[in-house]
Amino acid sequence: MINFFRKIRKQLLLQNKFSRYLLYAIGEILLVVLGILIALQVDNWNEKRKDHLKLTKILHDIVEDIDIDIFQLNRACEELLVTNEFAKSFLNLHDYTNFTRDSLEKSIERGFIGSRYHTNSYTNIKNSGITEYGIYRDIMKEIDWFYSTGIPRIKSIEKDMDDDLRILLKFWQEQNSYEFRYTQDLDCYQSDLAARNEFMALLKSPKSRNLLKIDFKNNEKLIFEYKRLIGILNALLEEIEKVGISVVRIDLT
Repeated sequence: MINFFRKIRKQLLLQNKFSRYLLYAIGEILLVVLGILIALQVDNWNEKRKDHLKLTKILHDIVEDIDIDIFQLNRACEELLVTNEFAKSFLNLHDYTNFTRDSLEKSIERGFIGSRYHTNSYTNIKNSGITEYGIYRDIMKEIDWFYSTGIPRIKSIEKDMDDDLRILLKFWQEQNSYEFRYTQDLDCYQSDLAARNEFMALLKSPKSRNLLKIDFKNNEKLIFEYKRLIGILNALLEEIEKVGISVVRIDLT
């Protein structure tokens, strides 16, 4: 091909047809530029195709992460509901004489561990160097909201709840009228009768009841926020499925 063009240029020069040679040269340059542009376009298309395949694979992983998060949020809601049902019935009692010493201690036991969210797949997208999401553009905006806004918001609520819980536990640790037994292996100077009387007096004090009610209120708030987030994530999975990403729910029971 190169020899063919070289012969044409030589023939035009020998025939002293400079103007036609000039037009031919310009045409040849344009042809070369066009070839380069086509090659760049093909290369760009290949890169976009590779990014699309890579993004599709990571989105499948994100679907699995979100599905696990939904399961864990549902389980956390169930546990908080059980805790609050007991707390409500316990706080509404006026007589605790039927409770044993051990059952009274267990009645105020509180523990909270915030939900753990799976973010590795999302981090993989952010570290992939992919900036053009194509047909996944709108989906990625919703995914970005969940990981950059939704999770930090929930974690902030969980932290406030944990801070209040620490105040509740501190109250029981620092009170000076009831001796906790914790386990049957530990002896107590306080008799069971005296201990129960002191414990019931503490349970009926405004400070103790207010702290327990704050814990109840925080649980209700967190249940509401968890359920709200579950609804958002289920809607997100439906949107992901609409753009061709298969959503197969994992059976975690």
